[in-house]
Amino acid sequence: IQCHAGAQYQLGDLFDKGKGVKQDYTEAAKWIEQATSQGHIKAQYQLAQMHIHGQGVPKDFAEAAQLYRSATNQGHQN
Repeated sequence: IQCHAGAQYQLGDLFDKGKGVKQDYTEAAKWIEQATSQGHIKAQYQLAQMHIHGQGVPKDFAEAAQLYRSATNQGHQN
């Protein structure tokens, strides 16, 4: 689903943290991946973190590195 990337990221973040919804890393990853596919910088960073910890997605350090690189190239500052 392509729509408002910021809203997708925020919804994923709510599922990730369990705020207002039951915590569900798989559902969080689904929404955050959608925002990432639209170039949302914070989503790229958060999805990388999820790959580092294996939360909602498989542990994948190579994928995390690629996502960190993409976020960095777009100016992400944490």
